Amino acid sequence: MVKKICLLVLFVSLRGLCHAQSSSDYSYLKNEIDIGIGGPTSIRYGDELWFDCAAASTSIRLFHYLKRNLAVGGSLGYAWGRRGVGEDWYDYWEGNVHHEVQVTLDYRYYNSIYLMGGAKWAYVNNKCFGMYMRGEIGLQRQHFWYDGPYNLGGTYDLSEVKAAVQLSPIGIEGGIKNLHLFVEIGYGMEGIFNAGLSYRFGK
Repeated sequence: MVKKICLLVLFVSLRGLCHAQSSSDYSYLKNEIDIGIGGPTSIRYGDELWFDCAAASTSIRLFHYLKRNLAVGGSLGYAWGRRGVGEDWYDYWEGNVHHEVQVTLDYRYYNSIYLMGGAKWAYVNNKCFGMYMRGEIGLQRQHFWYDGPYNLGGTYDLSEVKAAVQLSPIGIEGGIKNLHLFVEIGYGMEGIFNAGLSYRFGK
């Protein structure tokens, strides 16, 4: 019973604090800078779309609020990943025990630098808590290459410029004063999951 009362008091206190600050100063902080890391990212190699690879991205974003619920801006980021090429079984004896281990022979590596612009729409936007969606589109420079002792990929090396897209229909942020933590769920250059720090400034 005491625990329930304490939780209720805490909830009411936080709700009152957010309500008191939601419409006064926070809505007039026009600029936002985000630093995030996400993954797994979608990687398109020719006609292939890689899902079975280790891939991630990191980015810095800057947005300017035109009004309380609408901001425009962009992202500058770097994505990287690798994918195994070819597998074999390696067996050995350890005393009287026989072991078989599956090993990856070579790796296909990937990195990308991307620049995107877009918009952010806030469902909820106050000093303690926010919910939003974000969409961006732009360009990326991809680089693929092989590396490994068996050289299955030969001397393959490819660089190309392609479209870059990120759509995050659900984003949640929360914190104190101008500094928030955020988590997003989406698809594209910055990953299915994206998280980081957000800072508001400038009246």
